[in-house]
Amino acid sequence: MRRGRVLLAVAVRLAIGSILSAPGSLPTIQNSYAQPPATPPEPVPTTTAELADAWDQAYRVKNWPEAIRIGKLLSERTPGNSGFRYNLACVYAQTGKLESSMASLKEAVRLGFDNVALLDSDGDLDPLRADQNFMSLVETVSANRDRSQAQFQSLADAQIPLIWTPAGHDPEVPAPIIIALHPYGSRAEWILDYWKSTAELRGAIVLAPRAVRAERDGFQWGTIAETQYIVEQSFNLLKKQYAIDDAKILLTGFSQGGYMAFNLGRLHGNVVTSVLPIAGQYDRELADPFEVPEEQRARFYVLIGTGDSSYRSNLIAIEDLRSAGFDAQIREIEGLGHTFPPNHERELADALDYLWK
Repeated sequence: MRRGRVLLAVAVRLAIGSILSAPGSLPTIQNSYAQPPATPPEPVPTTTAELADAWDQAYRVKNWPEAIRIGKLLSERTPGNSGFRYNLACVYAQTGKLESSMASLKEAVRLGFDNVALLDSDGDLDPLRADQNFMSLVETVSANRDRSQAQFQSLADAQIPLIWTPAGHDPEVPAPIIIALHPYGSRAEWILDYWKSTAELRGAIVLAPRAVRAERDGFQWGTIAETQYIVEQSFNLLKKQYAIDDAKILLTGFSQGGYMAFNLGRLHGNVVTSVLPIAGQYDRELADPFEVPEEQRARFYVLIGTGDSSYRSNLIAIEDLRSAGFDAQIREIEGLGHTFPPNHERELADALDYLWK
């Protein structure tokens, strides 16, 4: 299976066209993919997002014992997350532990797992398809999907995005737009707090859409399609209230929000002009095919810490973006883990200098 298609701590599908500093100079931005560190750090996963990334890495190299160990830990830590149970079922099936696999799959379905297409096509679960219980699970997953989509539509249509404007802003004057996506289990207010001062200096409006799927004390984005729908609805609402500088529309996000920025920004350069993923996981499988017309290629600036579990995937992202003809740059912060940069005002300002030059 592909973890990017079962929403974990970082993970949508597509439709936006149907979207401090201490004194001294900042270190020069480097092409670290061409000059990788000799001994890159191996961060110890602690947060749910980091554990999900560690599970993904174990799965990709078929380290089944480690994938089972992390999968159990994730399931215990997030008892209501159907995706983690589904992933665990996949790994159990690959190791021949079919009873454990079926039990985990049943639990995922009970918790609301609703991805019918994935269940139908996932080769990891082929060992279970002869089980008479499997078809009944498919029917339940289909019912889960219908119920989940109806619930999402209702919540998404009712959500009101957070819109912040600089002091004294005239809504008739076109302004740059910063669309900021919060991380998994968080809220729009969280990401807005990091952008206020930078946006004030640029005369930019910050649009912080609100995810609607409850997770811990906040919310998570769900699928790519769901995220796109919310972003599109939010952006359309903004356009009704404020004049927009079409040359300066930034899509950014942290962690799961960064993951969404990678996916939505890559294909919607006809709407957003620049993309700033911050500590976001990049999934090469979801980026294939990578064909985007030249006039629709947004400019990318990737901000990542070398101690972040998503670090290596971001190096791959830069390679893929450049190979596809995108203007893409990476800013690595030595030793920084999965957190917002402590000198965020300086980092964000430098990012905008590059993206909006």
